[in-house]
Amino acid sequence: MSDGAAHVPMGPGLRLLTLRVRTEDVVLVRGIFAGYDGVASVHGDQSGLVALLATDSTFAELEAIVDGLPQGVVLERVR
Repeated sequence: MSDGAAHVPMGPGLRLLTLRVRTEDVVLVRGIFAGYDGVASVHGDQSGLVALLATDSTFAELEAIVDGLPQGVVLERVR
């Protein structure tokens, strides 16, 4: 199994939120975050792990968006 966060570039001022989602919802999650320009970059594949990389200043907004995702999409917050 692949880790959606394995190739995420990290550095000062960046925060990572990794989610386990249903594999059929990976594309949905990527599409939702594509509509929120500048909030987070999305890294993942069809393994069901999606890594969301945000800055310190956009992390609260990222968490609010994740909390608002349709019920059942996010199976678990991994880290």
